[in-house]
Amino acid sequence: MKFLIKIICFVIYFFCVTTYATKIGVLDFNVVLQKSIQYQDFINKLNIKANDSYKKFNNNITDIFEEEKILQDKKELINTNKFTLLKDNLNNKKNKLLNDIKNIEMNLNNENLNMYNIIFSKMTNIVKNISKRKKYDFVLDKNNIIYYNNTIYDLTNDVVKKINLNK
Repeated sequence: MKFLIKIICFVIYFFCVTTYATKIGVLDFNVVLQKSIQYQDFINKLNIKANDSYKKFNNNITDIFEEEKILQDKKELINTNKFTLLKDNLNNKKNKLLNDIKNIEMNLNNENLNMYNIIFSKMTNIVKNISKRKKYDFVLDKNNIIYYNNTIYDLTNDVVKKINLNK
């Protein structure tokens, strides 16, 4: 009789207590970035801006090298003080050019980081909405997962579609 009561209690407990499994989704953030029209348009414009800047710098570098060659050729023809003054002037031009290059690179990197953060913010909101709708408890970046078997948990394509709709 006690055994029967234990079985009945176990059955009642088993059917009354809901079991809960964690549902985990995955997302490949790199693919989202690569397929984001807004981000790719931005990267193309940033590359054009960088190329234009580097062309300008290449011309300045060429001018500085030519000026340095001319100065070396004139070294024997001018006095030491004038040579030193011209050499210092040339070094100042070099340093200014190097600073300008660093500033442009820093600005380009900052622009890229800002756009990355904008896309990441949009993607985060989209992932939240999709994960709520599909009842995911966690969404992990695919690049941080060693293995997963079922592609139904992959939200990447859903996020890409939504992020390109919300340009």
